[in-house]
Amino acid sequence: MFTTKPDLDDHTCGGGEGVEYDLYLVVLRATDQSDSKGPHDKTVSSTYARVVDAIALHGHRPRARLSITLGDPMDDKDSATPRRVVAITGAASGIGLACAQRFTAGNDIVVMLDIDAERVHREASTLNAAAYTLDVRSGESVGTTFAAIVSEVGPVDVLVNNAGTGVAADLLSSSWEDWQRTFDVNVHSMFHTCRAVLPRMLEHGAGIIVNTASVAGLVGIRDRAAYCTSKSAVIGFTRALTADYAHRGIRANAVCPGTVATEWIGKILANAKDPVAKRLSMEQRQLDGQMGSPQEVAAAIWFLASPEGRFANGSAMVIDGGWTAM
Repeated sequence: MFTTKPDLDDHTCGGGEGVEYDLYLVVLRATDQSDSKGPHDKTVSSTYARVVDAIALHGHRPRARLSITLGDPMDDKDSATPRRVVAITGAASGIGLACAQRFTAGNDIVVMLDIDAERVHREASTLNAAAYTLDVRSGESVGTTFAAIVSEVGPVDVLVNNAGTGVAADLLSSSWEDWQRTFDVNVHSMFHTCRAVLPRMLEHGAGIIVNTASVAGLVGIRDRAAYCTSKSAVIGFTRALTADYAHRGIRANAVCPGTVATEWIGKILANAKDPVAKRLSMEQRQLDGQMGSPQEVAAAIWFLASPEGRFANGSAMVIDGGWTAM
């Protein structure tokens, strides 16, 4: 395996560790370079190896100058396992960020997408992940962004639809604007992203989609009319994907978390009349009296996207501390 250090453009974020590509064919030309330095590199000291032509995994062609680190293949325990491209929406915080960290730790090539441009790029830089600013409500933006991902990173092997929003209101208190926005982010976004990745997944005969739903899609919660309805739709959408495409190599699953200690929950508590009492009531939804963590949900998403999760398809995995057990 070659470790490459590309000149990054505005759409990608990388640290100093490099981005790895598995190359099927590489034609090298040695040229004098004085700037081929890296603190962790076994560098070609007097010359610089430049890739002048390459046929890479998924048809990716490096667009920029690449410095090559020549390492012992035996140093890479996972060298026989192709690295997957994992795209995660809502990746700048909470469950999405925890997913980015988990998939990065699993040696996947992570693409982080979020509407918060500054934060998603900052978080991606700490993980050596790619970052794209994206408003998932816009079908046009989704199409353009995923086309760029295919061109610049590679076809998406795993899609984690995690972007979400909610509003505290019962039906009569919900404005049409709130209702529409909730569905645009929580449901319609998945229509856009799945249509962007499914054609290539079907062409390759393999692909994994994990959608973040909620226990609110299984049971009713007071003052969450739009949110509950949208998360029920996510579960139905996930099962429809499986019914239509499982026989063509696609696995689609949903996760249904209970109350998870994210920034969104923090905002709900901050706006509560009695934050302490509100927190206690949210914790007591779970039978063990504790909220879940983003990392616990990310671990479940990672399992569903892993080879070990092969037999799971069309499922709605509940991770709720026992909330819905009674």
